[in-house]
Amino acid sequence: MGDNIEKVEDPNRSTTKYKLEEGLMDNLQKTTIELQEFIERATDLLEEQSDHFTIDPRSTLLHILRGTTSLPQLNVAWKAIQKQLSLGHRTLQKYQQQYKQSPQQELLLSLISTVPELHSDLQNLSSADQ
Repeated sequence: MGDNIEKVEDPNRSTTKYKLEEGLMDNLQKTTIELQEFIERATDLLEEQSDHFTIDPRSTLLHILRGTTSLPQLNVAWKAIQKQLSLGHRTLQKYQQQYKQSPQQELLLSLISTVPELHSDLQNLSSADQ
């Protein structure tokens, strides 16, 4: 990730911000939005599924990756969005299996969900040390 981080100095505020390189950030945001749309569409196809997995609730992780004064916080957000995208992909695969499954078949599917409480405090952190 080191080569994909931009360090931005703000002389007016005497602060330094760290953010993902613009091209990577654009691709990450596009991927997150598109995967989320696929998950929501797949959920609509399943009668028994009313809730859906959310990759980045309230865009908290993407917001941090656009710029933060804490390099450790940027690193945590990077690792978290990678994990969330992986879980989103697994969720989409699970929904696909559920859709293909006939009522007679029993398929053990893992529960993959996002607990909103885990993300609610993340956006309020000013540093990764809190």
